[in-house]
Amino acid sequence: MRKAPIIREKQVTQWPEYDQLEDGLANYWYPAMRGRKLRGKVPMQILGESVLFVRDGGEVFALADRCLHRGTPMRFARRDFPGTLSCIYHGWCYDLKTGNLVAALTDGPDCPMVGKVSIKTYPVEERFGLIWIYMGEGTPPLLEEDVPEEFLDPRIVLCIRISEQDGNWRFAVENHFDDAHAQYLHRFSLYATFSRVPAYKRGSRVVRDGKWLEREQDSLHFAADYPGLGRWPKLRFWQKSYGIKVRVRMPGIGMVARKAHTAFKFHVPVNTDRFLFVQVITRQATGVRAWLFRLEYWLIHRWLYHVLFNNDDVLMTKYSHSGPENLFGPDISVTGWRKMCIEEVRTGQVAAE
Repeated sequence: MRKAPIIREKQVTQWPEYDQLEDGLANYWYPAMRGRKLRGKVPMQILGESVLFVRDGGEVFALADRCLHRGTPMRFARRDFPGTLSCIYHGWCYDLKTGNLVAALTDGPDCPMVGKVSIKTYPVEERFGLIWIYMGEGTPPLLEEDVPEEFLDPRIVLCIRISEQDGNWRFAVENHFDDAHAQYLHRFSLYATFSRVPAYKRGSRVVRDGKWLEREQDSLHFAADYPGLGRWPKLRFWQKSYGIKVRVRMPGIGMVARKAHTAFKFHVPVNTDRFLFVQVITRQATGVRAWLFRLEYWLIHRWLYHVLFNNDDVLMTKYSHSGPENLFGPDISVTGWRKMCIEEVRTGQVAAE
């Protein structure tokens, strides 16, 4: 009997408004680096802009990494006076706080350019062991609006790892909230050796809890018979099912809450092809327990989770891109994040018409 031909529907990108956000969302606070890493000047690219972070007199500043005279990078600038940077090329001297040109040293103290131009500066704060930057326009919201509530607990211990990765930030966030990848990709991770991972779920849905989206389901199924193939997966006696809570919120913060600790992931756009991956594991602890948790992090979680486990994710993100796709049931988590990103983006960003 002759088989009927398979008719494939024409594939089209269904999320044009979402694709427009590939450059990043400017009107949010983002973590940029560990506070202790900034001792002098550190140049970075964030949301496609070249930014220079400067520590001067114990205070942190951020300004555009480009002199307004001839475009020389300010990363090479000198500090001739407190609270200023002088471009190494011709000595244009800028106030770190306001960005105003306060002197053009090679044109004398009465240079007419003084006070007429200002280099772009960015609001920055140093909190929770991190330096945060606001890339948007106008007065920024309070930093507390854009950090997980757990960070505000004075008893919280934060263990941090920061790396720069290939791929667009949106796909890294999608990967975090993607339900099915955890059931297959991470099944083979060393970090999941003792975890009994579901084969599939039924009644999956995305629910709202304050600023967070959270995954829920009606039932978990750890093994099944697949027609014409057999039973999958093989269950190991040493594996146990551990309940976890997976969440996501704007502007691309992921959370995985376990009984013993909570992991957060910040996906900071560098440009359309790279992102800063800021990973934080937290636990409420003080005194000796805080030090023991830090030791546990360095001996176990940093290498098994922050490096090996999450390297599987960054590899998948590297090869993700916009274009034709065929979504299936578990992708309700991905589409839930996309809708949130489009509908709740702060004023000033590209959003759905």
